Amino acid sequence: MGEDVEDRYWTVFASLWIREATVGSIPCHAAHGFPDNPKTRPPPRPRVTRILLTFPPREGERDVVAAVLGDEAAWLVDGADSAAAEVALSFWPRKELREAGLDWPAFPRLRYVKVATAGANHVGWSTWPAGLPLAVTPGATGPFIAEYVLGAVIAWARGFWLHTQEIRAGRFRLGAPVRAVSELTVGLVGFGGIGRHTARLLRSLGASVQAVSRSGRADEGDRALVDRLGTVADLPRMVQACDVLVLCCPLTRETLHLVDLDLLSGMSGRPALLVNVSRGPVVKEEDLHAWLDSDGARHFAVLDVWWQYPKEEGFPFREAFQRLPNVVMTPHNAPNVAGFRHTILEAACRDVLEELRGGPIRHVVDPEEHRLPVEGDGR
Repeated sequence: MGEDVEDRYWTVFASLWIREATVGSIPCHAAHGFPDNPKTRPPPRPRVTRILLTFPPREGERDVVAAVLGDEAAWLVDGADSAAAEVALSFWPRKELREAGLDWPAFPRLRYVKVATAGANHVGWSTWPAGLPLAVTPGATGPFIAEYVLGAVIAWARGFWLHTQEIRAGRFRLGAPVRAVSELTVGLVGFGGIGRHTARLLRSLGASVQAVSRSGRADEGDRALVDRLGTVADLPRMVQACDVLVLCCPLTRETLHLVDLDLLSGMSGRPALLVNVSRGPVVKEEDLHAWLDSDGARHFAVLDVWWQYPKEEGFPFREAFQRLPNVVMTPHNAPNVAGFRHTILEAACRDVLEELRGGPIRHVVDPEEHRLPVEGDGR
C-alpha cells in the first residue's frame, strides 16, 4: 500500500486500540498491564444528578426507585449535589430540606418538585419559591383508602358500634334491625382516584352512588360507576338524598370549610354517616361537632384526617370529639397498609420518567388554590 494510505491505516488502528482498551476511567496502558501513571490518568467523569431524592430511604425504597429511574436518580443522604438537580422527589419537602440543613437556594437548576403524596397542603406554601412548580401523586393509594371507606360504611350500616354501646350499657335488643349496603345511597365529594375506587367497591355490593367533582365530568368508563355526577353546586341536593357522605376531595380554597352546619342539616333527623378521608379543614370543625352532638343515636362520623397534628401526645382537634360516642377516629392511616409507600413512590417515579422522556409534568397544582390560612395537616 502507498505510504499515505499506510499512515492513515495505523492512525485509525491506534485510535481504535486505545478506545477499546479503556475501561471506565482506567487508561489503556493500565488495562493492558502497564504501570499506571496518575499524571496521565483522565479525571473521573462527573455524575450528572437529574433527579434528587430528598428523603432518607426506607427498606426496599432504593430498589423501587432504581427499577424505574435507574442511574438518573441520586440520594441526598448519599451526598448527591443539590446544585445539579433538575427534579426533586420528596415526601415532605420542607421537613426533609430542614433536616439536611438546606433551603431552596441550594437547588439553582431545579425545574420542579414531585411529591409522593396525594395532597399538597404540607409543603410549606408560605416559603415556597415563586414560580417553582409542584406536582403531586394522586390516586396511587386509592384502592387502600377505598377499602377503609367500605369498612366504615359496613360497620355503620350493620350497627357495629351502636349495638356495642347498647350491650355495654346492659341493653340487649335481640334481632335489632340493620341495613345492607345495597339499601344505601352514598354521595362522594370528589371523583378522583379515591372516589372512583370507592364507587367501584360500593357498586359491587349494590349501593346507589352519586358524586360531585370540580368539573362534573368523567370519561365513559368512570361515569358508569355512579348514578349521578354533578359539580359542587349540586352538593346540597346530593346530601339530602344520601345516607352516607364521603369526603375524598383535595383541600383548596374552594373546598376549605365546604362542609358546614348548613350542609350537614341536609342529613339531620335521620340515620346518616359522614366519612372524611380528605383533609380535616374541608369540614368546619365546630359545625361537625354540633351536628354529631345534636343526635347521638342517628348522626355518625368516621374521621381519618384532622385539623391539627400533635406530636404523639394530645388531641388532633379543638372540639371535644373524644367525648362523643358516635364518632370513630383513626390517626390518618387509611392508606397505611404494608407497602403503601412503595406503591405511591413507584407511581411518582413513573410520572417523573414520563416527563424526562418528553411528556408533560403530571399533576401540577396551582399554588394560589393551596396557599390557605390553614396547613391542612400540619406535618
